[in-house]
Amino acid sequence: NIVISKTGGAVEKQIGQYFVLESYFEILRQQDPSGHFVFETKNPRQWMHDATPRKQFYRYYVAMSCMKHAWSQGSLRIMASDGIFTTTGVFKHVILLAVTFDGNNQLVLVAFDCGDGEDENNWVWFLNVLKVDFPAMRVFIADFDKGIQSNNFRTILRNMRVPLCRCFRH
Repeated sequence: NIVISKTGGAVEKQIGQYFVLESYFEILRQQDPSGHFVFETKNPRQWMHDATPRKQFYRYYVAMSCMKHAWSQGSLRIMASDGIFTTTGVFKHVILLAVTFDGNNQLVLVAFDCGDGEDENNWVWFLNVLKVDFPAMRVFIADFDKGIQSNNFRTILRNMRVPLCRCFRH
């Protein structure tokens, strides 16, 4: 209650947005049936003044059909990925992005994911979902974050016969 009073209700507003995320994903699935949308929750828990236990947001993945189409129509089959920490709001997350280059050498977003951290668990999950949507990947470029350095991550790429290249800008 102290946090709520000091933030002017911002916490409750942000929690409210999490409650409608699952509905947003249902709308995405209806409007873009060829896209791939995954929304995962954790164990239900009680929030603030609400006595009813509610699902707790865990992570999501988005690859719209237009993103998948861009990949299939002339991309170089090179995927680069990185994580971005959200810095606004009360709840902190990491957005993992996957991009490629099209035939005009323009950067194209192909998929993104939002989770609770840039760790092995989220990177491995992201790569497993990516390989379903983009099986023709030839090269994967990334910085050497802890999750990417893991044996599990490297094993998935090795099984796909995709080399992991280090991004030298980090």
